Amino acid sequence: DLLAANEPAMLLHGDLHHYNILRAQRQPWLAIDPKGVVGDPAYEVGAFLYNPDLAQRPNLDRLLQRRMDLLAEQLAFDRERIRGWGVAQAVRSACWTIEVQCDGCDYVIDIGERLTRIR
Repeated sequence: DLLAANEPAMLLHGDLHHYNILRAQRQPWLAIDPKGVVGDPAYEVGAFLYNPDLAQRPNLDRLLQRRMDLLAEQLAFDRERIRGWGVAQAVRSACWTIEVQCDGCDYVIDIGERLTRIR
C-alpha cells in the first residue's frame, strides 16, 4: 500500500536515525552515512518511532502514538503513512539484525507489532 500510493518521490537519506545525526560546527546538525535512495519522504521518519531503544520506557504505546502525532503535525505527513513506514522499517531492521547477530531483533519486532495495533 505504501508503494502503491502516488506520493511524489524525492531524494532521501535512506538511513536517517538518531545515530546518524550529529551536532556540527557549520550547521547545528549533520546527517552522516547517507544511502541516497529515492522514495516517499515519510519513509525517513519510520526509524524515529523505534530509535533509540525504548524497551524500558513506561507507556510505550502512548509514546509511539505521541511520536506519530508530533511527526505528522510538524512535517505535514499523513499519520497512517508514518505508522506504515514505521512498521516497514521495524521489519527491515529486524531482518538486518537477525542476519548480523539477533541481539535486539525481539525489540524491533515488538515495536513493529505495537505499531500495527496503534491507530
